[in-house]
Amino acid sequence: MPHLLVSFIAALSLLSLNAHGQNATFANTQMNKVYRALENPISITVEGYSWESISATTDNGTITKNDTGHIFTYIPAEPGTGNITVYSGGQKIAVHPFRVYTPPAPHARFMRQEGDSISMKRIKEAPGVTWRLLDFDYMVSYKLDGYTFTVNRGNKTLGSFANTGMPFNAGIKRLISIIQPGDKIVISNASVTYGSVHHNLEPLTVSVVAKGKWDDVVYEEWK
Repeated sequence: MPHLLVSFIAALSLLSLNAHGQNATFANTQMNKVYRALENPISITVEGYSWESISATTDNGTITKNDTGHIFTYIPAEPGTGNITVYSGGQKIAVHPFRVYTPPAPHARFMRQEGDSISMKRIKEAPGVTWRLLDFDYMVSYKLDGYTFTVNRGNKTLGSFANTGMPFNAGIKRLISIIQPGDKIVISNASVTYGSVHHNLEPLTVSVVAKGKWDDVVYEEWK
């Protein structure tokens, strides 16, 4: 009976299993972690079998065989565990579980925000509220569902408007037109969505300052 090697290389934890008397080895750089609703690339090779003969199924989401490179695209549907079963020529070779996580929530922010402040120039140029996701290996194209934009001056609230989507609505633009240095902008009730993933974001408070460190820099997307 030929020796079979099955490698899940999304890249370094190793696990050897014996399936039907055949040794199967799994390797994964993300420590067997995958993320729901995202395209997780998984490389599968079976020693002694052609790429064309290999197939895979899962009990959580979908797994699709790509045309080249021994790569499958795994998109889990729910957090928890996703089992991938590998076949060759209709014969089951091995089953391997992956831990399925929800992608983390990003943070609401303004473009060209500097720390906890934004300059008069930049807030008047800003097209809307956006988000930032740090220290995460995958690209996640979250859609900003909406938010509430509030401006406070001392103990007084100058105005507050709910907004759908990213770009500022007319009410928010009117508020921005009367903003002064020292005012505070609060972004609350913000949420994002990507596929089946939904996050409510932490509130953001920024202070408006007269001039920012990078005010003289020209950004192409704002020309």
